[in-house]
Amino acid sequence: ARRKTAEDEAKRLAAEEETRKAAEEEEAKRKAPGEDTKIVAAEEGQKKAAEEDEARRKTAEEEARKLGGAIPALDGRRTVSAQDFLGKANEQNVTRPQVKAEVQHQQCVLHKDPSPGFVRVGSFEIREQQIADPKLIGQDLDQAVKNFQGHHQLSEQLAVRLLLGCDLDQELAAKRLAGILDWRRQNQLDELRTRLLAELRAFGESGPFPSYHKEVSELVVVNPCVLTCTDGSPVTIWHVGTAKSAAAGKAVSSHLSKWSECVYEYVDIWISQQTDQTRRMCGHVQIFDLSDVGLWQASSSALIDKLKLLLGAGGNYMEAVSHIFVINSSSAFSIGWKLVKGLVSPRTASKINVSNAIPEALTTLLGPSSAEMLHDLLKNPRWSAHVRRPQTLAVV
Repeated sequence: ARRKTAEDEAKRLAAEEETRKAAEEEEAKRKAPGEDTKIVAAEEGQKKAAEEDEARRKTAEEEARKLGGAIPALDGRRTVSAQDFLGKANEQNVTRPQVKAEVQHQQCVLHKDPSPGFVRVGSFEIREQQIADPKLIGQDLDQAVKNFQGHHQLSEQLAVRLLLGCDLDQELAAKRLAGILDWRRQNQLDELRTRLLAELRAFGESGPFPSYHKEVSELVVVNPCVLTCTDGSPVTIWHVGTAKSAAAGKAVSSHLSKWSECVYEYVDIWISQQTDQTRRMCGHVQIFDLSDVGLWQASSSALIDKLKLLLGAGGNYMEAVSHIFVINSSSAFSIGWKLVKGLVSPRTASKINVSNAIPEALTTLLGPSSAEMLHDLLKNPRWSAHVRRPQTLAVV
């Protein structure tokens, strides 16, 4: 009887211990943040960052109204230059240290001769090949930029990019601007830009992958902003030989378009702020690797249509591409390019380099470190290669 009583007591204590442990585990799970909690926290962080951006924008708008000037946007896309803004501030003896420092930098740049191979348009250095007619360089061109900028309430940089992209035709540039603004409204690009800036704050050494990036990799491997040039410009690699004709039917067109918007808006954030800081018009470098491209890929209209969607958003960012390198091309492709080259404008042709290997011009542009990484990425294409982040970007 005593033995049985002892066994029953032991079982009771064991049961109580199990109940206690189960309760502790349940409490620990309740306190530990799950994936849903983390997602909610991330969304709250993005929302808070967006609210902070909006608060700063409103403050800037209020200051601008007091000074009678234009409204400076946070990303510098639709605003007059800091120099014009400070001019209004100086008239009323208003101290703005951060704007003053920027204008002093611009004034210093304006008094320097442009670097070899560059000309000055407004306060920016531009590659000579980007000017359709070199005879137009001078005060008349600067005045045309200023007039276009003031009439459409743009940043100086955006005005220059639009005019260069339209061969200095102001009427055509105005039409392109209207179309671009309409496209941005329809596709909510300003909201996307806010999200990308918030993600840049949240990420550490690398930048965020674009939306649907893994899905895109099932169609073709692309490494957006995976390298940088010696001047800090972003470099994207298109591994054209990895394109799969069989995957074209499964790829969702709207997802490909969203991926394209994310990539090119991210690039625009990068090059616009780098250009503002260096006062040299920088651009996006794109590498198209034609290794292992077969006749089946080249003749698949469904695949080509889907690849066009991945490039589609780029047409809404004027003068954003500085160089295009088509590498490891076949002899037939190289010969074909030589024939076509004479049919395009010299300004466009100056951006494109076609080679059956990796040209020295590309190696020089990249520098030793990025050139070495390029060889590795070409040898082993992978969608998961890290997205670089701008070195000069101010996201706080």
